[in-house]
Amino acid sequence: MSLRIMRISYIVVLLACISCLAIQLASNTGYAKKVPGAYVVGYVLDEEGKPVPGATVTLWQDGELWYSNYQYGNWHNPQLSRIAYSNDYVGGNLREGGFMFGFMYPGNYTLTAEKDGYKVNSTSFYVNESSMSELVSNPVPIPVNVTLKGYHVPTLTPQQQAYTGAIVGEIRTAHGYNTSGVNVSLWQYGHMVDLPDNPQASLGRNYSGRKVDYLFEHLAPGNYTVMAQDFESNESVTVGVGDHPMRADIVLTRSLHQPYGWADVSFSPTVGEFLPSAFPPSNSNKPAPTIPLLMVLFTIGVVAYIIQKNKH
Repeated sequence: MSLRIMRISYIVVLLACISCLAIQLASNTGYAKKVPGAYVVGYVLDEEGKPVPGATVTLWQDGELWYSNYQYGNWHNPQLSRIAYSNDYVGGNLREGGFMFGFMYPGNYTLTAEKDGYKVNSTSFYVNESSMSELVSNPVPIPVNVTLKGYHVPTLTPQQQAYTGAIVGEIRTAHGYNTSGVNVSLWQYGHMVDLPDNPQASLGRNYSGRKVDYLFEHLAPGNYTVMAQDFESNESVTVGVGDHPMRADIVLTRSLHQPYGWADVSFSPTVGEFLPSAFPPSNSNKPAPTIPLLMVLFTIGVVAYIIQKNKH
C-alpha cells in the first residue's frame, strides 16, 4: 500500500470519527439534554365550585399509573387533595382541595378524583413538546380541575355517638420536629371511614385537656389505619381500637423540615394506649403567663437606681 493511500485512509477514518462526535454532541445538546418542565396543578371541586379536601387524586398515563422517574418529581401518586392552606408548590400557594403532580414528559394523561359520597370522575389533558426545557427553573403549569358530584354530609348515628374508642397522635418530620397542615385520614378495610371530621388537617387539637396533632373519635372496636400525607411523604400506621383511646404517632420519613441551625430532636413514635401525661396541656388549660423573675429584678434595680440618683 502506497504512502498516499495510507494518508487518504487515515483522513477518511478521522473524518468519520469527527462526524460521530458531532452527532453525539448534537444529540446531547438537543432533546436528550432537556428536562420535563410541565406540572399539573388544580383543585377538586363539588358541583357548586367549592373545594373538596381529602379526595384521592390519581394520575394516569396511557392507561398506567404515572410514576415520575425524574429526580424532582417526588409527589406521591395517588395523593390526597389538600386539606389545609399550603405553599408547597413552585408557582404560588395551594389552597384546600388542591393537588399537584410534576414533572411530566410529553404525552396524554388522565386525572381521576374520588371520595366517599361522590361519584368518581376523570379528566384528560395533553402535555406537549414545548414543555421540555433545559432549565429546571422554568416550570410550565398546566391548570386542571376535577368536579365531583353526589356528595352527602357524614353524620354520627346514635350508635356511633355511643362508641368511646378513639385514635390520637403526634406527627413529626424526619428530624423530629412538629409539623402542621398535614393531611390525616382514617381508613378501614381499604375504605375511608365515613366520619364528619375525616379527613382532617394536623393543626393541633384538644383531647382530654391535652394537645394532640390529630383526633378521630366515636370509633367502633376494630383495626384502623391512619394515613398522614404531605407532598414529600405518605406514611401510615395500623392500630387496634377497643373501648379506650389509643395513640398512634407517625413520622414523615421524607419530610426534612428543620429550623435552620437546629439539631435533630429525639423522637420515638408510639403505638399503644393513650396516656394523657405523655402530651403537653392544651392551650385552654395553660396557666396564665407569669412575669419572668429576671424582668422583675431588672425593674426593681432600675427603680432603686432612680431613687438613689434623686437623693443626690
